[in-house]
Amino acid sequence: MPVETKLYEKEGIRLHKGTGKITIKDFEEALKEGMKYKGDATRLHALWEMRQAEFLFDANEVEAMVAKVKKPKTDSSPSYKIAYVVSKHIEFALIKMYQSIAKRDPLFNQVFRDMSEALKWLDALDLVGRL
Repeated sequence: MPVETKLYEKEGIRLHKGTGKITIKDFEEALKEGMKYKGDATRLHALWEMRQAEFLFDANEVEAMVAKVKKPKTDSSPSYKIAYVVSKHIEFALIKMYQSIAKRDPLFNQVFRDMSEALKWLDALDLVGRL
């Protein structure tokens, strides 16, 4: 699978690491994988490490995916943050578009190009150099 999920419970992080070519279906599967955790794992901050990934989807596919994703039952803010780390302009733009269409709160969702900045925002500096 192009996106692997690993838990760093002590550090409070659920890592989704993408490598190689990633289709919209791969991205959807990774979202489902992240949602399957119960209990304490659902409260872990999510870190999407996508610097070694190449997105093979476009704006129309992002919009269609958001339409399929179930919305939360309440408008309350999540108890965790989500950080996306990308290296290319197109991936940055697609993630920003996803956040906008899905109405993700910027207080809890950010896109970064630098891993240490993302880990600092997630308060997980213990992982710098380990991912």
